Amino acid sequence: MGYDSELAYDYFDRKNIGIIGCGVRARSLMATLRRMNMNVKIVALHDIDAPRALRDLAADGEDVSEIRVWDDADDMLDNGGLDGVLIATRSEEHVYFAKKVLARNIPMVLEKPITYLEDELCELREAYEKSEKKVIISFPLRETPMLNLVKEIIDSGRIGTPEHIQAFNYVPYGGVYFHNWYCKTGPAGLFFEKSTHDFDWINRIAGVKPQELVVMTSQQVFGGDMPDGKLCRTCERQLNCMESPFMQRNFIHDNPKGDTCAFTKEIKTYDSASVLIRYESGMHANYVENHFVRKGAGARGGRISGYSGTLDFDWYKKEVNVFRHHSRVSETYRVDHDMGHFNGDESLMFDFVKLMHGINDTTATMEAGFVSTLMCMAARKSIETKGFVPVIWADGKHL
Repeated sequence: MGYDSELAYDYFDRKNIGIIGCGVRARSLMATLRRMNMNVKIVALHDIDAPRALRDLAADGEDVSEIRVWDDADDMLDNGGLDGVLIATRSEEHVYFAKKVLARNIPMVLEKPITYLEDELCELREAYEKSEKKVIISFPLRETPMLNLVKEIIDSGRIGTPEHIQAFNYVPYGGVYFHNWYCKTGPAGLFFEKSTHDFDWINRIAGVKPQELVVMTSQQVFGGDMPDGKLCRTCERQLNCMESPFMQRNFIHDNPKGDTCAFTKEIKTYDSASVLIRYESGMHANYVENHFVRKGAGARGGRISGYSGTLDFDWYKKEVNVFRHHSRVSETYRVDHDMGHFNGDESLMFDFVKLMHGINDTTATMEAGFVSTLMCMAARKSIETKGFVPVIWADGKHL
């Protein structure tokens, strides 16, 4: 006999949360919380389009009967009776709202990227240092079952100290970055939006601090001479363009990622990139990112080598392999995942509930968020200068 799907866990006394910015990401995390059924209730909402947000939450299956809409975030934080807050606004507003929550020491999940601006990051650091540090940054990859296994194997010493890391992200759904607003974020935009996740898991595996990096990007595929603002639905090329929703749906058998032309002059985002990172121990890592591969060419993971062995893993293949350099023994592990971000969202939300219960044991800390963001800022400078750039705070403070 199995348990009823609505099994309640009496251990978890109810926790009330508020959402600041309720878009796709916030709704996805709330869906994860609902599935986990840990007695968490949305009671407050601050959003530029609250009626739309409420409709979307209700359509998702959320009980919106107790949600109060607040026009003023300070008022909501002071008088909403909140045990936790999720901030998932536009990136430009993350620091503005995060400082308000930190000042009140309410447990918080802060969506990435933290910010694009160096001065803002320094401001947030100061606010964080004065707080009780109840923060989780939305870096799900570092908390996936697969990466936890990789970390466990490395910590066991089976391959020795990591001395070289090769990381890769071949994105099979990269069209989303060229048919939507991402395409206008500039030459470094995807470092903040996408690569920041990979920088973060590489740092966790490396176990040492990054010192400097250099970047090379290419825009060989997307962008072109089509007029700005061009839409696929009105384009004369939609019957033979491999990026048109018509071709995607009917002949390529893929899910369309948007209706904005990916070959216009306004496309500023790179379609592939490579990064070399030097760490304080002298070890270096290289990271490659590609946004025009499709289907079975998709891959995301890494290859880590120490003197005693090499480990490789790929979230898409759901597999971890360990090859011992001085033995005939090799090992293969199968890691199943069936929820958002390879079950990383599940781990983040569990950390959030524990944080509201006074248990702060997340690995997705603000400190980790700071380092990844500083790497993105260094990557942006490297694109401009075409050289190595130190990973350092804008005020000169070292990691």
